[in-house]
Amino acid sequence: MRPNAVETDYLSPFLAHLFRPYSVLGLLVLITTARLWVIAASPLGPGVDEAQYWLWGQDLQLGYYSKPPLIAWLLGGINLLFGQSEFSLRASGPILHLLTSLILWQAGNKIGGVMAGRYAAILWVSLPAVGLGSFVISTDSVMLPFWAAGLYFILAAHTARTGYLAYMASAGIAIGLASLAKYAGLYFIPCLLIFLLIAATPNQPRIKGFFVFCLAVLIASSPTWLWNIFHEFVTFQHLGENANLEKQSYSLASLFGFLGAQFGVAGPVSFLVILILPFYRQMRAGLTGGLHAFIWPVLAVICVQAFLSEANANWAAASYPAMVLLLACSFTRLAGQLPARLMLPAIAINLVLTAILGAVLTAGSFGPLTPKSDPLRRLRGWEEMAQTADQLAEQNNATTLIAYSRASAALLHWHLAGKGYYIALPLATKTGGKGNHYQRSYPLDDTITRPWLAIIEGDNPPAITAEWQVPIARLSTQISQKRSRHLSFWLAR
Repeated sequence: MRPNAVETDYLSPFLAHLFRPYSVLGLLVLITTARLWVIAASPLGPGVDEAQYWLWGQDLQLGYYSKPPLIAWLLGGINLLFGQSEFSLRASGPILHLLTSLILWQAGNKIGGVMAGRYAAILWVSLPAVGLGSFVISTDSVMLPFWAAGLYFILAAHTARTGYLAYMASAGIAIGLASLAKYAGLYFIPCLLIFLLIAATPNQPRIKGFFVFCLAVLIASSPTWLWNIFHEFVTFQHLGENANLEKQSYSLASLFGFLGAQFGVAGPVSFLVILILPFYRQMRAGLTGGLHAFIWPVLAVICVQAFLSEANANWAAASYPAMVLLLACSFTRLAGQLPARLMLPAIAINLVLTAILGAVLTAGSFGPLTPKSDPLRRLRGWEEMAQTADQLAEQNNATTLIAYSRASAALLHWHLAGKGYYIALPLATKTGGKGNHYQRSYPLDDTITRPWLAIIEGDNPPAITAEWQVPIARLSTQISQKRSRHLSFWLAR
């Protein structure tokens, strides 16, 4: 019998050829290359979070107000090597997802055989969430390779004959680094505890292994804890404000909206199959069944958050690597049954969706399909704002610019980098809280050098005590078919 015949005989000759290792690797590289080309071709500038992460990378620290430091370290190194551009800012996104797919390939080999590994790799790069995450640089993209590596080491620990504690320590280091990218990486700890209770065999030193894992997590993630200790744990105050649990809405609409969004970001057929897999006995047994421990607890936490207040679709991203592995295992273990029959259509639909997304991002527009609330509007108009502010500041010898929001502060820093401006963002006292990164790091007081040039949304004068002249300029920039950003520029000497 030829190698892997058992695992490929249920495929057509074309698909069997497609799932050969070099074909899979070639497809992964081809998709990654196409996504890098989209980044290079797109007219869309950076978003507010991307600009903020880049700015952090110009001042490397052990932690930052709202996020751990790994994304800043990454972007700081890239900026040092390749300079500042939209391409260098975003190019690591598709490369990180390529790395995640390769790790899941090996993890799939461990738990489901060679075909499951190859399928996991292809399925990962096909996910709509990964398609979007390959265009913007985000903490999710940085976290997920380490989360996938943590899963790989846990599966290796429970399939290898020796080295259990070494694998558990390696998993802890990987998850410690994942939590240096995004605090959601710490979801892995309770997920692992559930996994050990339901899937690990009794002859393994589970308690000792869990202790070794947690110790490795603590050591690997120690930079962010040290930073928080010396900064009054301000990050946790921010996370509490971001969760917004003080204003509980108990909204079923928000809950169902979050779940509905998962059909979009995880793929409509992929997520549907995930919902029905628990009903198949083969997918609940052994290590494969243990993968459920890394999916449903994460989704449950975010569902509660969505019901109590609100939740973004990407907050469940930590559950996606285990989802992909579980789907990959169903492809081989449930051959002939509904979930397995849906897997190839799932990939095809996902690839079509991500190709459409790539075309939209390349054009910088949805064209005739543009929704009324165009999500791309948040990426438009900032360069014009910065250029106008730069011209007015030069004309009036102003070195202090006053932004009106976190978004405007972030994009002014990006577009006016190297110009020497002090870009301030006053704290909005009415909203309470600790403010955002710019309000904490770039405050405004009477010691700041004048003249001041304030950029204000609308025509009302700045709510800052100063002798403001009438608007010295106005700017109206169309950011979508039905929306424009109206700004006025005020000078105080």
